[in-house]
Amino acid sequence: MQVEVFDALKRKELVLRLCMQNQEGVEPGGGVHICAVDERGNRLSEGTLLEITSDGKVLRHAGISNRIGIPLTADGKMQIS
Repeated sequence: MQVEVFDALKRKELVLRLCMQNQEGVEPGGGVHICAVDERGNRLSEGTLLEITSDGKVLRHAGISNRIGIPLTADGKMQIS
């Protein structure tokens, strides 16, 4: 009999990075996004979790991909306890 052993509980590592806002109409230095990135450091599609504005507000982004593997609200925002 042959048995295959695998780690079913192997965790996927979530890597985050600060990304400067680079959107039309946003001045440089206007704030930063906290984004999920892949193993090469490239920003994931639908991976912007939070935005920190230049006036200190912290905003949660909607529409985050559930493939990232974090708990989300019904509208796709990161859950915060």
